[in-house]
Amino acid sequence: MPSDVVLHFAFRAATAVLALAAFGFGAWRALAMPMRGLRRALRLFGALVLLSVAALAGVDAVAVSLDGKAPESMLLDWLWVGLDMLVPAFFLLLIEGWRRHDRLEAQLAALSLTDPLTGLANRRGFLARALPAIAVTRRNGGDCAVVVIDLDRFKAINDSFGHAAGDAVLCGVAGIIAEAVRGADVVGRLGGEEFALLLPGADAASAALAAERLRGLVAVGVPHPGGERVTMSAGVATLGTEEESEAALDAALRAADGALYAAKRGGRDQVRVDGEGRRSIAMSA
Repeated sequence: MPSDVVLHFAFRAATAVLALAAFGFGAWRALAMPMRGLRRALRLFGALVLLSVAALAGVDAVAVSLDGKAPESMLLDWLWVGLDMLVPAFFLLLIEGWRRHDRLEAQLAALSLTDPLTGLANRRGFLARALPAIAVTRRNGGDCAVVVIDLDRFKAINDSFGHAAGDAVLCGVAGIIAEAVRGADVVGRLGGEEFALLLPGADAASAALAAERLRGLVAVGVPHPGGERVTMSAGVATLGTEEESEAALDAALRAADGALYAAKRGGRDQVRVDGEGRRSIAMSA
């Protein structure tokens, strides 16, 4: 086979392979990434253009191989050389730009749902993860409970030892909570020193026991900068079944928050259940 035919075939085949690779990646990213309709349509259109380029290059490569000779038109040959060099490279660079944009967009979306200090979900992230978990649990006929936790006398830690010491305490508490909960549970830092848990499949009694366990773990596992014990108070409430998931979660969080403040008024370092009396007494020093 003449050398010009070999070169022509090699260029066309390379163009087809690159265009197909760019088409596959571009189409996958367009369908896999959450984006608005116009952006998705433009990316799919670009992917179709790449598929057309791959088809034309493949047809030309096969034709040259079967004919045993390169095209005689110099203009056509130069047009193909330009297409070989520019089109696949351009689209590969464009798709790489899309990939970086999508990655940054996904990182920003994750940051908007995550508390930067503790790594737990923030209030927005907690709600975003809790609502689907509630829906699944309800479909399976199960109950859900929420626990709202607040660290006792946390302001005194910040005032006496500085915010860095307070941040260390918050991170320690967050780590203990994250390790202690089940995989299906949803944990978040609602703000300040307040944390929340959604416990799918749990009733008030089992949620209170889980909160008691966390209270003990925090007391022995989180160092206090002043050498004392880090204590927490918690309120527990269950979700109603009559309301929609979002309304039920909002009502349960308010009820648990009320139980939490009842625990604070009752002396701190204890767990209280909404609608019930004191659930536990403070641990002895």
